[in-house]
Amino acid sequence: MPAKTIRLPTIAILTASLLSVTASRAQEAPVIPHEQTFRKTTAAGTEVRLFTYVHFAQDCTPGPLPRFQVHRQPTHGALTMRPEPMTVKVLRTGAGDCAGRTYDGMAVYYTPSAGFHGTDTFDWTETAGPHPYHDTGIVAVK
Repeated sequence: MPAKTIRLPTIAILTASLLSVTASRAQEAPVIPHEQTFRKTTAAGTEVRLFTYVHFAQDCTPGPLPRFQVHRQPTHGALTMRPEPMTVKVLRTGAGDCAGRTYDGMAVYYTPSAGFHGTDTFDWTETAGPHPYHDTGIVAVK
């Protein structure tokens, strides 16, 4: 009975290539998890952008526009989402390395009520991509 051939050099090269890609990707753009907390500071009545979401495939082709489900509305202000282009600087876990490319996205903004001073907390899930992203906003209003 003939012996089976094992191609260890191919595995070693593949492993080395993956390590090289991972190392270079980490140097190009930070990778962030599926859940984040955005902490911002603003003045009463002054809008602040929390984050802009974009979707793209592993090959960097544009994906669908982000959609949102708000779980907890802000108590002392308004949460709005609106179209806005974004150049990729930070990558979410599992995303293709498309740093430096600009896509149509959706931005999340918070505007505190006039006269309010304190902290407002709210959360939402971005649902259009392959992974839902549950994020929290905490805004200190001075």
